[in-house]
Amino acid sequence: MVVSRNIVSLILAQGVTSCRKPKLDEGYFNSEENVYNEGTTLYYGCNKGRKPVAEGWWGITVCKNSQWTPEPQCIDESDCVAPDNPNAKVRKPSEEGWYKNGRSVNFECDEFYETKRTNAKCENGIWEDLPVCEKRKDLCGEPPQVKNAVITQEYRDTFLDSSSVQYKCQDSYNLNITDPTICISGIWSGIPKCKNKNIDLTKSGSEQRSNEHCICFSVDKCGEKPVVDNGDYISDDTRMALTYKCNLYYKLEGPEKVMCHSNGVWSETPVCKEPCTVSPTSFDLLDATTNQYVMDGGSSVFLCKQKGYYGTRYFSHFHCQNGKVTHKPCTRKYDVPNT
Repeated sequence: MVVSRNIVSLILAQGVTSCRKPKLDEGYFNSEENVYNEGTTLYYGCNKGRKPVAEGWWGITVCKNSQWTPEPQCIDESDCVAPDNPNAKVRKPSEEGWYKNGRSVNFECDEFYETKRTNAKCENGIWEDLPVCEKRKDLCGEPPQVKNAVITQEYRDTFLDSSSVQYKCQDSYNLNITDPTICISGIWSGIPKCKNKNIDLTKSGSEQRSNEHCICFSVDKCGEKPVVDNGDYISDDTRMALTYKCNLYYKLEGPEKVMCHSNGVWSETPVCKEPCTVSPTSFDLLDATTNQYVMDGGSSVFLCKQKGYYGTRYFSHFHCQNGKVTHKPCTRKYDVPNT
């Protein structure tokens, strides 16, 4: 024993990095030396009813900078080791490196991930209902490449919702829009183009107002949705536009899609143009008891009261233009022009 102590003292006196024999309550090591060189790995097990602070029934510790890492410990089998939860971490980790049976902990997801539930509980050595952190659906990938341009920040392949980037054209080109490009609900909005300075840019104003270059937000951020008489809207999967449809026989005029500009103002809304009404009381030639309708700018063929020999039916061709109805005399169906 005196010799061993002298060896330890000699090693320490010479400044050699080493570790003393580690302590372990209710457990055992694969080696029982009094001192170990830097980088030495020890394996350990625990007595009945205990377990290592590690996944599995044996543990490992390494001599690093004169300390054993991780610290070898044997804990009760009903306690839990630190949870290994992908893309998540415990908000306030235990200083001991393990958790008592019955303890609950809160998790937070890594950047770019989210979860609906944040807590889990240690139950008899097992973590119950660990939260699952999934990649956010509103993330954007790398911004689109623009010809003759670069982005003035370090490269990244993932961006959070509402992140922005700024493009810069090479010297002989100008950006057609100057606002930053923004990630909105997984889509890059307001992607610019680089225009040659020697080319006439008189159309740039209208280009900036078009939806193609719209600096737009989710439709949820513009307040009350625009009302279009005799029509209704649906949101697309990305919630970046409202798509309008008119009621039966009504004609859509204007943009089908309406978007929310970054200043909180809706883009141009369409109108549903009223159809022409073909009433049996106004057009006595019709063989009908209810009103018929023709879409503006369109044509329809309706049945006439007139009949030919052997009961042959006759039809009339009706056309609607700006609310005004015109029609042709009743004739046999095969004489009616294509509509």
